[in-house]
Amino acid sequence: MVKAEVGPNPENVETSLHTTNFIHLGIRLFSAKINRYMLILSAHLETYIRGDQKMKTVAYLVSIALCLTTLGCEKQPESVTETVDDMAEAASVTPAIPERPSDSDLNAFKVYHHAVYMETTAKDAGGTNRLLHTTKLPTEGADPVVSPALDHIYTKAILDLSDGPVLIELPEVAADRYFSIQIADQEHYTIYDEIHPVGTYAFVRKGKEMEVPDGAAVIESPGDYPHLFVRAQVKNEADLPNVYSIQQLIKLTAASSNPALVIEDPIQFTLDTHDVYSQNMEYFNAAADFGEEDYQRVSQYIGVVAPKFSATGNTGMFGPIDSDEPYSDDPE
Repeated sequence: MVKAEVGPNPENVETSLHTTNFIHLGIRLFSAKINRYMLILSAHLETYIRGDQKMKTVAYLVSIALCLTTLGCEKQPESVTETVDDMAEAASVTPAIPERPSDSDLNAFKVYHHAVYMETTAKDAGGTNRLLHTTKLPTEGADPVVSPALDHIYTKAILDLSDGPVLIELPEVAADRYFSIQIADQEHYTIYDEIHPVGTYAFVRKGKEMEVPDGAAVIESPGDYPHLFVRAQVKNEADLPNVYSIQQLIKLTAASSNPALVIEDPIQFTLDTHDVYSQNMEYFNAAADFGEEDYQRVSQYIGVVAPKFSATGNTGMFGPIDSDEPYSDDPE
C-alpha cells in the first residue's frame, strides 16, 4: 500500500525552515570521511522532524552534536550541496524485494534443503541407519528442524534401504505423553505418521522384494533414504530423564550402515535414488541445473515471505503429496 503524502501545515512552515537550517549548519561541518551510515541517519532525522514544532529543540541538539563530531578534523568538508544530495539518495533507497522464484525453483529448493538436512542428520548420527537422540529441548531458530516442536525431543535417523529392509522397534508409551513417528521421503513429503506407535515397523523400498518379520507393520518408501522422526513430549526440565529412558528403548536393525552420506548434487541424487512423483517430474526437469547459488537465491526469497505463514503455521506444508489440507498445493 502506498501512503499518500500530506502537505506541510502552514503554521509549521517557519519552524520547518528553521529546523532544516540548523541541520544544514551541522552538515557543513561534516568531514568528507564521515561514515555514510551517519548520512542516512541524518536524512531520516530531517524527514522525521519536519512539520513537528515540538521537535525544534531536538533539531538544535542534533546540530550541536553533529558539530562536535567534527572537532579536531583537519580536512575540509565536502560541499553542502553534495552532502545533501548524498543524503537524499541514501534516504530514497529501499531494500529490494527478491523476485518470486519459479515453481520449479521452489520445488528444487525444498528437495535441496531436505538433502542438506539428510547429510547433517547422518553426520551427527555417525552414518545412515543409526539413531540420533537429541537430549535438549530445541529453541526456535537454533535447530536443523525447520519448525521444531519446542516441548519435544527427537530421535532421528536417515534410513538406508539400498541393502535391504530396516526395522524400527518402538516401546509403548503412556497415553498422557505425546509420542509419535513420522517418515519423510526425499521430496520432503510425509509417507507415514502415527501417534502412539508401538511394536516393530519394517521399512522397505517400494518395488523391491524384501523379507520382513511376521507381525511387523510394513511401510513402503519411494526412495532409498527415508528420514525418520520420533517425537517424545517433555513436560518440564525434571521430566527429561524419563524421556531419555524412552529413547533408549527405541531400536534400529539394518543390514548395513553408510558412515558418510555425501550428496554432491541434491537434485540428481534424488532422481537417482528416489521415485519422483509424476506431478513433480516437470519441476525436476526444469531445475536440473539447480545448484548452491540458486539455493541461496531462493533462500533470500523464502526469508522475505516466511512471515506471511505466521497466521497459518505450517499447516499443509509437510503432509503427503495427496494431502487435502489447506495450502498443501502451494509451491511456497
